[in-house]
Amino acid sequence: MKRERLSSRWTFYYRIALPCLWLGGAGAGIAILLQDKTSPPPLSLKITLLGTWLALGVVFLRLARGLRTVWLEGDHLIYANFREERRIPLTLVEEITATRYVDPKRIKVLLQPRSGLPRELVFAAKDRFSFAMFTEHPVVGRLRDLVTAAKAEEKRSGSGG
Repeated sequence: MKRERLSSRWTFYYRIALPCLWLGGAGAGIAILLQDKTSPPPLSLKITLLGTWLALGVVFLRLARGLRTVWLEGDHLIYANFREERRIPLTLVEEITATRYVDPKRIKVLLQPRSGLPRELVFAAKDRFSFAMFTEHPVVGRLRDLVTAAKAEEKRSGSGG
């Protein structure tokens, strides 16, 4: 069966490169500013800059940490976490939500509690060129339809067998 990638090809960038570049670049810039001996900034500015850098660093890392690479193959989602790939039947999906007002769109797939499986999968949706920034990403509706069909098929085959 053919795999269809649901997550953005930029997942590595969003998950690893962007936080490292931001933390490193902003940290280096702040360090250079704070080392200025000719006109040192006031202590309140130093504290504000460091606090902002730390707070935004935590936000970046929290948002990036959970991103996964996700494919659809038949009636299964496949997610990768660096070296590990796991298959999850669509029938285990409880809910699918997505951000609307930020890019990249983050899609969250909430799963039924199962041993060895995460409770949720979060991935950055593929980019789409559209002026419909405030609308739901098309993959969300499509996944919901596929989950509904998979659950109906499971119910039909379970009651008919």
